[in-house]
Amino acid sequence: MVGRDAFGFCAIPLISWFTTTPQESTKQRNQALFCIMKDYLKKLTEGENLNPLEIKKIMELILSDQAPPVQIGVFLALLSAKGETVDEVTEIAQILRNQ
Repeated sequence: MVGRDAFGFCAIPLISWFTTTPQESTKQRNQALFCIMKDYLKKLTEGENLNPLEIKKIMELILSDQAPPVQIGVFLALLSAKGETVDEVTEIAQILRNQ
């Protein structure tokens, strides 16, 4: 089960990685990825800029088909509504160029 740690970050109990079936592991992984993306979307909703590491993680999720299309659309819409920074666009462009 995905939860939050004392700092509010996504957390999955370590023991669960070793005691679950493959189907449960996939479900937990998907929940964790959703949780991670949700944290970044929340930052954008609050008008905060994303740092290069956060951009890299989002783009990794998007380019590896691990982010649902709805979350990708919300990410792009929120980034646009907030106003993209030069650093954010540059990081995304560098990642796409390296693909």
